Amino acid sequence: MRIPLLLALGLIALTSTTFGGCPRNTGPEIGRLPTVTTDDPEAEAALRDAQALESMKDTEGATQAYEAFIRDRGKDPLIPIAQLALGRLRLRAGEPREALALFDGVAAHSDQAIAEQGRFYGAVARHRLGEHEAAAKVLSPMVGRTIAPEDTLLLLETLASARTALGDHAGAISALDTLLGEPLAADARRRALRGLADLVDNKASPEEIAHLHRELPRDGTAWPRVVRRAVQDADAAGDVERARRLLEVMRDEELPIDERLASIAMRAERPADAAPNVVGAVLSLSGRARKVGELALRGVMLSAGLPPKSPPGPGSPQVIFRDDGGDPQRAVEAVNELVSVHRVIAIIGPMDGRAGQAAAARAQELGVPIILLTASGQPTRIGPMVHRLFPTPSGEVRALLAHAQRSGRGRVAALLPEGGYGDLMLETLGAEAARAGLQLVGSQRYSAGATSFGKTIAELAKLEFDALMVADSSKQTALIAPALAAAGVWSTAADSPAPGRGRGVLLMAPSVAFDPSLASSVGRYLQGAVFSLPFDASTERGGSKDFAQRFQAQFQQRPDAFAAFAHDAYAIIRRAVDTGAQSREDLAEALVQVRLPKPAGPSRGLLSDREAERPTQLITLQGERFAPLP
Repeated sequence: MRIPLLLALGLIALTSTTFGGCPRNTGPEIGRLPTVTTDDPEAEAALRDAQALESMKDTEGATQAYEAFIRDRGKDPLIPIAQLALGRLRLRAGEPREALALFDGVAAHSDQAIAEQGRFYGAVARHRLGEHEAAAKVLSPMVGRTIAPEDTLLLLETLASARTALGDHAGAISALDTLLGEPLAADARRRALRGLADLVDNKASPEEIAHLHRELPRDGTAWPRVVRRAVQDADAAGDVERARRLLEVMRDEELPIDERLASIAMRAERPADAAPNVVGAVLSLSGRARKVGELALRGVMLSAGLPPKSPPGPGSPQVIFRDDGGDPQRAVEAVNELVSVHRVIAIIGPMDGRAGQAAAARAQELGVPIILLTASGQPTRIGPMVHRLFPTPSGEVRALLAHAQRSGRGRVAALLPEGGYGDLMLETLGAEAARAGLQLVGSQRYSAGATSFGKTIAELAKLEFDALMVADSSKQTALIAPALAAAGVWSTAADSPAPGRGRGVLLMAPSVAFDPSLASSVGRYLQGAVFSLPFDASTERGGSKDFAQRFQAQFQQRPDAFAAFAHDAYAIIRRAVDTGAQSREDLAEALVQVRLPKPAGPSRGLLSDREAERPTQLITLQGERFAPLP
């Protein structure tokens, strides 16, 4: 009796291919098996019974029947059929290791076609066991040799998945492209399209995309998506010429160009050189930060002499403002437009931390200098085009500790709230104290928003310190100062004794803790306290006072730190251009050389690390008024 080998398997797992594509290979056709016969009619009947149970979806019964057949039939020629069938059931049951043992037995068969079927399913099992390289090595030469559509689907999905796991995203894309050229059921096609989109849009490297653009067939599903991604990669790298060539290819192939690609096309077709008289500003002019964004805008306007008192002449300085709403993507789009459409020589802003990081990365890619107005992160590490003119936590703490050191206060303690901000300040304090050679003797933490500090301050008072960092809101500072005094820890100037038997210490606080009303509300407990204050119109003098008066006269409101730093950022750019920097590259180098004679903020310019020369100033409470320290 002759028993045909029926090798249909409805298993689906994601797939992959070779880096260079999925060529049609030669060898035995997967699924076309020789006729296998047996001289044992009982064996024939037993196998047919097992197959009947499987066709009726009785998985448990079929599994037991195949197991019994393999166990009881010794070396019957039909054993490979039972092993393949049982292996497929094991795969369905999520038992790839048990399935692999069965498939490996078939792979050792003397007939090449039978053995190849064992190797095929064995590779699927190996992939599910995490042996992706071994699976891909076996499956790659089998592409184009499957007969049944379900085997083709299983092969290419498994190969794509294995290639993805190996980091060969180009190979995975090529496999799915081959799969999408086959007749597929609707759900399988949707699955393949989703996988292809994720690989092309999110996972493949620019190098892999460039390779696929050259090698994939243009009439396939993947190539149009790949060339779109290639245009975006060229744009991100600032390779205007390549972006222009790729867009021309898309037009020749009559591929759709959406709004994003149209924007890239506009940039690619405009001159790449900068206009030295044009500066861009990306600010938060809507959303939660709208009010401070408007103050920053007015700071730039005052610095640039806007609006002009007479009609501007050719080549007059211009400022192009764009609103990012605090959104990173809008900030990047604003940078793109300012560089390509308006040809700005430099950009001021953004003010939001995440938007600033995104805009800085894009500005670096496009080769345009940017001066950020954000305290967050370390954006200047992105590259030489990125500058920052704004105080940071480390800059404020460094200034406060420098004053402590000058005052002979070398033992520092900290009283900080629990939570992320307190963690940041404690980490910053530790790093800056070590940098300055000061001793951080300890710290105490209290619950954020606490109104009682007795136990915490009692523990703090046990430490031997002569300088204390307090970093919380002005409202909390107003509660903490008298609580410290009650525990015998008084804020005092260096030459003033503490009341009674109290201990005099230097109380230090960053700008978040400052409010002018502290002088009248708890001034008795804050004498000699030193605050970091980047800018405050009520306490400024010199160039800052002049700026504050001009700002008040033009806009009928007081400026803030954003207004002052935005004003100075424009002044630094303008001075660098006026002294000879006519290209973006020259300007980036010149920005760190500029020193303003009368800055609005505390810093006359930028240092070689592209951070503010003096990001903040210090003020101290003397009697009933705050006064700047020299």
